[in-house]
Amino acid sequence: MATFQVLSAVLIPFLLGIGGTAAFLASRRREEQDRDRAAAWRDDSLDDWRKEREAMAEEERARRTAEGETHAGSTQERDEKKQHQRIGG
Repeated sequence: MATFQVLSAVLIPFLLGIGGTAAFLASRRREEQDRDRAAAWRDDSLDDWRKEREAMAEEERARRTAEGETHAGSTQERDEKKQHQRIGG
């Protein structure tokens, strides 16, 4: 009976600790494999389109700068007349 108490007091917690550590390492390894698989696939179908769009935008900026258009549309202040119309009685 005393040997059973020693086994249950020492060996069972030790085995539980070993099992928990093994489960933790296995889950971490699985997460790393999932991350590697996710990183392996990459959507680059629009890369050419983005490069072309950026090149066109850069050409447009260079053209505007050469023509002397230095103001962006949102920074220019203009006087605008607003017409208010009352509808009804």
